[in-house]
Amino acid sequence: MACPRRCSPTARLLLVLAFVVTQAKCAEGAQCGQGYGPDPSGKCVRCQDRNCLWCNQASYTRCNQCGFGYYLILQTATCTVCRNGCANCEVCPTCPGGVKCLRRCAIANCDICPNTPNKCASCDTGYYFKNGPCIPCELLKCADCEACAGGTGCKDGRKCIRACKDRNCDACGPQGLCNQCGYGFWLDLVTRKCSPCGDVMPGCVSCLACTTGNPAQCQNNKYYCRKCKSGYRLRNGTCRRNNI
Repeated sequence: MACPRRCSPTARLLLVLAFVVTQAKCAEGAQCGQGYGPDPSGKCVRCQDRNCLWCNQASYTRCNQCGFGYYLILQTATCTVCRNGCANCEVCPTCPGGVKCLRRCAIANCDICPNTPNKCASCDTGYYFKNGPCIPCELLKCADCEACAGGTGCKDGRKCIRACKDRNCDACGPQGLCNQCGYGFWLDLVTRKCSPCGDVMPGCVSCLACTTGNPAQCQNNKYYCRKCKSGYRLRNGTCRRNNI
């Protein structure tokens, strides 16, 4: 802020006062733009939280407003990414989880899409990210997976990162509950647990749980047998000894 060559004492004084006021405002953060706040010396610097849209006008370390796809944690004045399929959200003390979803991700089964609803950053549990959409894991004995280029444990470009809860389960859902039991076990459709076929039907080595679509042999059983071990014969979904 320079004074012209011919400048009266009063004009000089006004210029000095204007400079002092400007510096004071900068120290308060009033002159810092979007994404910036004052450091202890009064200099405008980037907000400490890179996801912060507007810093607190007293310090660059505290955030007042987060950017798209993030919400403000009031206790720490920091930003946290929106989850559960929300592209944008805000704090809501009366809402479930304390967060209100303002806009949902445009991609099905997407958990996080912080910058745009049309681009997923992280998929829901039980799904993995592949070229845009979120694809079901569909891995044996896997409740959750992630994409991988290769290496130990990878199958069809996926790696299991959380196994099914039941070790006798061959395929399970996102919560780890079983959908399909391994050979020699049947699935209890209520508990979602696998039990050996021979527990209540001696001689049975392969069976299926009974549903409304199963044949008449299911009327008095939780499952029906498909194959019996040596020394038994299969009849109407049950195993009977050959000498009976």
